[in-house]
Amino acid sequence: MEMGKTPLLRLHNPSLFDTIADPLLVDLVYAHLDPETSSKWNDWMETISLNVRRNQKSEHAVETVLRSIYFTMTDKMDLGERRRICTQVLNMPAVERLESQDEFFNFEELESFLLHVVERKPGIFRLLSRTIQRAGRLRSSEDWTLDADLPPRATHGESDLFVLASPGKSSAAPFEIDIITVEGEPETQVIRLPPIDRVERPGRAEGSEDWQMFNSVIDRSHVLWIGMAWNKSGHEGRSVQVNLLSENSRTVKSQVLWTIMEDGDGLLVSTVRRSLKEVYSMITRSIIR
Repeated sequence: MEMGKTPLLRLHNPSLFDTIADPLLVDLVYAHLDPETSSKWNDWMETISLNVRRNQKSEHAVETVLRSIYFTMTDKMDLGERRRICTQVLNMPAVERLESQDEFFNFEELESFLLHVVERKPGIFRLLSRTIQRAGRLRSSEDWTLDADLPPRATHGESDLFVLASPGKSSAAPFEIDIITVEGEPETQVIRLPPIDRVERPGRAEGSEDWQMFNSVIDRSHVLWIGMAWNKSGHEGRSVQVNLLSENSRTVKSQVLWTIMEDGDGLLVSTVRRSLKEVYSMITRSIIR
């Protein structure tokens, strides 16, 4: 992936990020920016704050812009519809600057940032896709929702866990996520989540059914990004249990995920190396005998 304006982006790995990703795409993009680009991003956000409509915060307006860009990336929205949505959260001069090739932060560059995040953290987008598909099949909006994504392999014993949790529609109280990691560090995490902010944001409740569903799922949920670590290497499987608890500490939903430890050489190379070690051990034992 080419990074013409941001050559350092591909070399940067997120090390510090909020557990609760809110606003979701804004937090994901910002966490993946290199220090130089993140400094420019902060300046740009201050400028955007002067061009936001309807008394919104700049991060919520930019979140709507990023979501519309993601929809054009996935061919679920045309450029005209994207422009219409963006004009609902930003004034016209700001939208025109996003369309300009002379601006550092424009539609094209923001799309490259999102593509970078998709490449680095595909799990969050798998999670969103599954949740949106399931939401369309739910008979009742009262149901609590829990879904999580953990990559099938954890390189060097490290990985990223993404969790999407949503309380029942009638719940306006805090709730809790418990994460139990077998032989992990730490083994148990308890995350207390605030009530869902059910404020309807401009530009998100109009348009196609897919667009409205996408926004509804994200805005009525908490999305967690949690760095995982295990204290053993090798190809042994590890399990992670995620529990969703109501305000009265009752377990509403639970999910167990599995991953395999990988030392970074890739499964094939590591398997060959392990097989050679076993053959060498057998030969050595035969010679000793």
